[in-house]
Amino acid sequence: MHRRAWFVRLSVHNFFKGLRSDGSVIETMIHYDSDAVAFPSFELANEVVKRLKTRDIPARPEQLTCERRQSTITTSLEEIGFNRMSLPDHDIVWSGDGASFRHFSGAPGGF
Repeated sequence: MHRRAWFVRLSVHNFFKGLRSDGSVIETMIHYDSDAVAFPSFELANEVVKRLKTRDIPARPEQLTCERRQSTITTSLEEIGFNRMSLPDHDIVWSGDGASFRHFSGAPGGF
């Protein structure tokens, strides 16, 4: 059970929940603790913020207190709708040990 997680705040009341297949943003109002995407680290949440800002969507990472099961913590950008086609030339994947990340290119088989 996680007691603190990183979230992406879109406005005073809205948090990031994901991307639709057409690339539009799914938001949740106020209920970050159950509906918003939770990240294990600042780095992963901040990568989402950077990508949203390239779409002119204001966003910022924020660490908040909540109780979330490990299975509800997002560990890759592809889980929330950022597919390889919409990514620049790399993605970040949480390694699962809580401390390290791996960068991989979009090239087949390359970490």
